[in-house]
Amino acid sequence: MFTGHSARSGSRKETITLREIARQMDVDVGTVSRALSGKSGVGKEKRDSILAFAESTGYRPKPLRSRRTDAFGLVVGSTDRSVPNIGYHERMVYLAESMVSSEGKHLHVHVLRHDSDWPKFISDCRVDGVFIVGHGMDSFYQRLWREAIPSVAINDTVELAGVDCVLCDPSPGVRESVERLLSLGHRSIGIALTDLRFPTVRRRYEAYCSALQDAGVEPDPNWVVRDVPLGLRGGQQAIRTYIATDSVPSAILFNDDWIAMGGVYELARHGLRTPDDVSVVGYDNSAISEELTPSLCSIDNAEQQLMARAMKMLEERIAGLKEPPRQETLPSRLVWRESCACVTAAPGK
Repeated sequence: MFTGHSARSGSRKETITLREIARQMDVDVGTVSRALSGKSGVGKEKRDSILAFAESTGYRPKPLRSRRTDAFGLVVGSTDRSVPNIGYHERMVYLAESMVSSEGKHLHVHVLRHDSDWPKFISDCRVDGVFIVGHGMDSFYQRLWREAIPSVAINDTVELAGVDCVLCDPSPGVRESVERLLSLGHRSIGIALTDLRFPTVRRRYEAYCSALQDAGVEPDPNWVVRDVPLGLRGGQQAIRTYIATDSVPSAILFNDDWIAMGGVYELARHGLRTPDDVSVVGYDNSAISEELTPSLCSIDNAEQQLMARAMKMLEERIAGLKEPPRQETLPSRLVWRESCACVTAAPGK
């Protein structure tokens, strides 16, 4: 059961309760409670009308509990892709567990698999707040907001999530990569990306275009490969696209390190060496980047700092911070290694 308070700013307003909503909607309190918490047993039309009325009154539910659980939840947001970004998710789960356990607390993990999925640790009030990594579904974010669950989304935006967000801005690292490649004589610089709907992916593309244009180089559409799948297969697909259009750039930025590795392997299959023929830059600066031969240039997206900042923001919400959703941004940076070199002849020539 939840009580509520007005979310509207300005002058002090009278608290509205579930009982008052039920009276004005001419339904019982249990129906209102089930509708607001997303439980079954309420028809869609009735649920929508109750939600709309509750929002119009400024109602915000508040869990009825007075003590902390000293536990956090981490929800891995799903996407419409068949292959999740496992490497990134594993690293963020590890960082969250390390930071939470260092404070003597516990972490529950849940993978969001479908639109109606809802972590039981939230329903059972077994966590004080929730981290979200990946990209949560709209219905999930809306329910977090309705139930006033302290939440922080990592590498998402307030505009899309509606809750506190902390993200790494890829622009500094991407721009630094392009500028350094240009200084080495590269004029055909490509980029292979996954889904531009994701905020950080879109920012990479925008930073790439901006850096080239600022240097007087107009990006060739053939240099941009979009919607590549995650994993090694994405890099292979990107290189095959370049080969098929006879437009292999002399340098390529990849969406992440695993996709970059797939690209390096596929280049080799076509007789193109890294970095002699094609320079390669990854993204994430994962541990394997240093172990490859040649070692992989990569853009570091400040994962440890992101998680540390997310934890601080979440604890502030749990402590009672009431201001509107906040968004904080950390800068990325380029880590230079052996996979980039001065341009020589055109690739494959």
